[in-house]
Amino acid sequence: MTSNSKADWERSIIVLTTTVVIAIIVGCLYWSRDIVIPIALAIFLTFILSPIVNALSRFGLPRVLSVLLVLAGVGAGIAGIGMLLTIQSTSLIQELPKHRDTIRERIHTIRSSFSSESTKQIQSLVNEVSREISGTPKSTAEKGTASDPEVIAAQEHPPVGDQSTHQSANESSPQHVVAAPSGGSGEMFWPSIFSSTANALGTLALTLILVAFMLVKREDLRDRFLRLMGDHRLAAATMAMDDAGRRISRFLLMQFLINFVYGVVLGLGLWLIGVPYALLWGVFAGILRYIPYLGAWLAAIFPIAFSLATTHEWGQPLMTIGLIIVLELLTNNVFEPLLYGSSLGISQVALIVSAAFWTFLWGPVGLVLSNPLTVILLILGQRVEQFRVLHILLGEDAPLAAHIRFFQRLIAGDQDEATTALAKVLEETDRVTAADRVIVPALNMLVESKRGTEINNEDVKRVNLSVMEIVDDLYEDTSEEHPHENARPLSERPKLLVVPIDSVADSAAQYVLIRLLESTQWNVLSPPHDMLVSEVIDWMAHEEPAAICLVGMDAGSRAHTRYLCKRLATRHVTDHLLISRLGDSLSPSAKESFLRLNANMVVCTLEETLRTLGSWFPIASQQERARERASAGVA
Repeated sequence: MTSNSKADWERSIIVLTTTVVIAIIVGCLYWSRDIVIPIALAIFLTFILSPIVNALSRFGLPRVLSVLLVLAGVGAGIAGIGMLLTIQSTSLIQELPKHRDTIRERIHTIRSSFSSESTKQIQSLVNEVSREISGTPKSTAEKGTASDPEVIAAQEHPPVGDQSTHQSANESSPQHVVAAPSGGSGEMFWPSIFSSTANALGTLALTLILVAFMLVKREDLRDRFLRLMGDHRLAAATMAMDDAGRRISRFLLMQFLINFVYGVVLGLGLWLIGVPYALLWGVFAGILRYIPYLGAWLAAIFPIAFSLATTHEWGQPLMTIGLIIVLELLTNNVFEPLLYGSSLGISQVALIVSAAFWTFLWGPVGLVLSNPLTVILLILGQRVEQFRVLHILLGEDAPLAAHIRFFQRLIAGDQDEATTALAKVLEETDRVTAADRVIVPALNMLVESKRGTEINNEDVKRVNLSVMEIVDDLYEDTSEEHPHENARPLSERPKLLVVPIDSVADSAAQYVLIRLLESTQWNVLSPPHDMLVSEVIDWMAHEEPAAICLVGMDAGSRAHTRYLCKRLATRHVTDHLLISRLGDSLSPSAKESFLRLNANMVVCTLEETLRTLGSWFPIASQQERARERASAGVA
């Protein structure tokens, strides 16, 4: 078995094992939700209440007493809110029938605003198409349906003189009476109510008990988790846990404060406007805002709909809509950024998928807890190495680094998206730094792929050509915009030969360097393409350059670089030889080996290359002028 097939087999086993483990975990979370939901709620409340308990402990209260006081306050708050919701909801249900006429009036107004002859024609067309698709003819029974436009028109404008006939027909038509089972609904209603209430109270009691033990035994739970991490990583695990705990507690506490204040302000505003049951709508808004994205809309529907249903005027509904819009704008754009601080970096898609996932597992409770759970998992992924995959899946950071994305799109033949990836980096930094951060690493990946036989020479040429075209698009020539003082004609400037070490793999790197040298005072020359090594050596000797820069990728062949250096040393082509092996992996011993082969300097970045050539320019310029004077004297 080869090494590649063995690695693929091991990778397949890892993927299969991971999939099975994830499936088992999801199954356990679903089937044991009656136990897991209280634990999740307890963790959620523990993170919120832990800063409060710590604050009371710092005032000198024993920790157990601090926990009992906080839980007593929480229990009283939950009981008060529950009683309030029960009373308000019961009163609301009893009052709704009193507004039947207003609701009918609103519905009639909406229907009349949308009812027209064109609407009836569209409805008739839809009915005809449905009948044609189903293949059923338009029977008399179908014509008698309430949705048929002909029947609607006949009902609105009955023929003159037929009223008595219709009335007698209706009176003589047989009436079908269906006997409802006696006592069934009442017998089933109250047991279901008692069962649901008992389950909710049991879950609440178990949650509060778990919260109490988690708050009291916080140090014990922390030490057990650190023991699971191992003694060899104690310092890193301690810092990661403390940082994650602080960030999670702060986020959940700030989220609770924002939702609480939002509900209070909304309830008070609705009360001032005159919307009935304003306190109920405020409590609903504070709870529903835990639902990502949909919570704010759901919280707005109830007061707006009830305001429309209970008043004949339009002023109150419009003021309700305006109040909600103002609160949302202030909360989303002022208070949340101020209290949350910098963004936690959660992907928007991850929030939506997480909401759907936790709702599937735990129902409405999972939907409310989806946002806090996502934050907890993201912070664990950021700070704990074992959960790093969570940061990749849930984080807002780019899944691929800029140079990897640039290379991936080039390999895929998507030059436009590769240009966009490089342009984003250019918006944040200069051309040289962008080339070192994006282009150079991508070209090194290209060379490594070629050495690993993943791609062929044609693919390398295609990618290099794409890089050159992208550089032409994004790297403008600034030599004419910012001319140098005392600029000499091109023919009188010192010659700099920029030569690729590998004519196939390094042509793009050579081209990028030449474009960056356009704003300098060098007379930059490059050899023609597809020349043999011996021909390149002869060409360099014929040009008599002031300096030579051999450009190659650090992932390329070092033997080829040494061969070029030896050939140049035997021909005594120049006194200034710079080797630019672009990358950061050259060891000091490797650089020393090149320096012993007549190289004056070995650099690993484009920035170092430009800086070195800039320092050589005055000397090379003087030598060029002395050579010109000597040539003129001989002549």
